[in-house]
Amino acid sequence: MALFGPRRPRIERLRRRGDVAGLCDALAYRDPVRMQDGETADLGAPVRRQAMAALREIDDERAVAGAVDALDDDDEEVRLEAVRMLRQRRVADPLIGCLVRPSAGLPEQVRAEVHEALYEMSGPGLGVSFARRLIRDGGEAWIGDDDRRFLAALLSSAPAPERHDLARTAAQELASDDESRRERAFLVLSVLGDVGTEALRQALGQPQRAMAAAALGRLHDSGALPALVDLLGDEQAPVRAAAARALGDIRDPRAVERLLAASTDSEFVVREAANEALDQLGTSAIVFAVAAFVQPILTAGTAARIEPAHEATEARVTELPRAPAPTETPASAPAGRPAGAFDRLRHAARRARAGWQDGEA
Repeated sequence: MALFGPRRPRIERLRRRGDVAGLCDALAYRDPVRMQDGETADLGAPVRRQAMAALREIDDERAVAGAVDALDDDDEEVRLEAVRMLRQRRVADPLIGCLVRPSAGLPEQVRAEVHEALYEMSGPGLGVSFARRLIRDGGEAWIGDDDRRFLAALLSSAPAPERHDLARTAAQELASDDESRRERAFLVLSVLGDVGTEALRQALGQPQRAMAAAALGRLHDSGALPALVDLLGDEQAPVRAAAARALGDIRDPRAVERLLAASTDSEFVVREAANEALDQLGTSAIVFAVAAFVQPILTAGTAARIEPAHEATEARVTELPRAPAPTETPASAPAGRPAGAFDRLRHAARRARAGWQDGEA
């Protein structure tokens, strides 16, 4: 410690006198010393811990202000004492701020203490307030699995109208130019469950429909399939591409036929997205695509082979006439479109038709 360094606060004397100002000043006390290994240690941390513990015993608004400042202390124990005071006084807003602002360095024990404090103070509007602030002010805040579960638990007790209003707000935020803000909005929508997916489905008819489609794909919402299929006919190519990617993420084979059509879109970005989606669907896409190609052939062939019943009876003929050979489908992909799942599906369909003809022969 430097010869003329800051004077060490006498915490016990300040506590007995109830000197709130003195104790708050003590929260700023630092006494750095260089150790033999070259590292620097702060001998003032124990003093700040004692000051924070003493402030917890004093019912004064200035003590709360000191605790708010102490939430950013370098020492974990000081921060824990500050959280405990705010929990004791039921002051939620600064604790929400701990989780909302960029907090990758927030110690796990402090984070857990903040969660417990907010759980204890949880009211009907706390979860919604936290979610709105997270979207608005979260910046690069780190959100782990524990935070996700914590937010979901807080929002589960929110009144239904507030949950729906929050979901609509979050869906609108998907149009933000800030990628981090869009990601935080998606997080909120994802923990809102059915309320979140319903808000995203409604957003498919709004300017942010491409982002809403992408979000529904990430949530694997099969209920959005009809609306996403409709978006494959949107006038904007980025929207059509987003819808195709979402259908690929959802992996519902009912979308195969429309994805096959989208794979011949006039825009490369849409063709590429549709082919990637078909690749994601895998075997189910092959099965549905073959069925889509073969069913019209089977239907036409059966109709051509049916003769009047009395003629078949009189002739005692059991063999049906041969169906006309279908026209060959070109094997190559249309110019300007990347070869992919669509070409393999068409090839599989041709083989299925050829097999049907060989079996008949």
